[in-house]
Amino acid sequence: MNPFSIIIGIGASIGLWRVYGQSAPAQRIRWLCTGICVLFGSLLGARLVYVLFHLHYYSLYPGEILKFWSGLDSFGAFMGAVFFTIFAGLVLRSGIFRTLDLMTVMLLPIAVAGWLGCWAVGAAYGQALEPGTWWGMLMLDETGVTSLRVPLQPLAAASLILFMFLADRFTRHSVHGLAFAVNCLVFSLHALIFTLMRADPMQTLWGLRLDTVLFGFSLVILVILLIFLLRQKSKTDKMKKYNLQQEVDV
Repeated sequence: MNPFSIIIGIGASIGLWRVYGQSAPAQRIRWLCTGICVLFGSLLGARLVYVLFHLHYYSLYPGEILKFWSGLDSFGAFMGAVFFTIFAGLVLRSGIFRTLDLMTVMLLPIAVAGWLGCWAVGAAYGQALEPGTWWGMLMLDETGVTSLRVPLQPLAAASLILFMFLADRFTRHSVHGLAFAVNCLVFSLHALIFTLMRADPMQTLWGLRLDTVLFGFSLVILVILLIFLLRQKSKTDKMKKYNLQQEVDV
């Protein structure tokens, strides 16, 4: 079995366990099923974007489109999860931001598993280094050749754990939507930075890797959303302070 699939499966299981643990006891099965649907949406989005990135090939071999194991895209996985979560929030009438916040707890374990899975199979690798570079690591590339490279995947996984842990601490017990906005902002910024260091081939747009451009767009949207939510939080805090002062005066 492909080691990437095994590692992603472990990450998805941890993500679902986090959803289960952070749900109200009476609603755990409901949210667990929602999490499974979001994971399906993430897989669907990852494959769809990968096929679109390689449309010429798949137009010649359409029978291979459904072979999910032959290629996935991280940006597509991210967007697929977001769209399916919004859809779930509308169908369940549970509040879009509340649903996004809860499903966001799956992002960290799955994103880390993605980088570790890429490390295992030789995808999303860093630049080759001169022989004898002390901080380099022997790593696979997509051709199956092992060479001394920038240890991009383990560095990305370790730094993502650190930054998203801090993001989670910052947004805990805050207004609905803030956990989603901050965690996804950190994820998108992290992904953008590390796409700039990747050496695996990718289509370009405006002289940049296509995945760099796409994560850049998502970063702009998330910054706008974060500003909106922080303004809403400020208004809510002021209203609470005003109401408290009114009670004291009475």
